[in-house]
Amino acid sequence: MSSDTVSPLKKCEYYYFEVHMLYELRYEFSFLEN
Repeated sequence: MSSDTVSPLKKCEYYYFEVHMLYELRYEFSFLEN
C-alpha cells in the first residue's frame, strides 16, 4: 500500500525535474544567441 502513494509522488518529482532542466537549457540557449 505504501508503494502506491510513493509511486505517483516520485513520478511527479521526476517530471518536475525534467521540466526544470529543459527550462534551464532553453534559458542558456537564448542567452547565448543574444
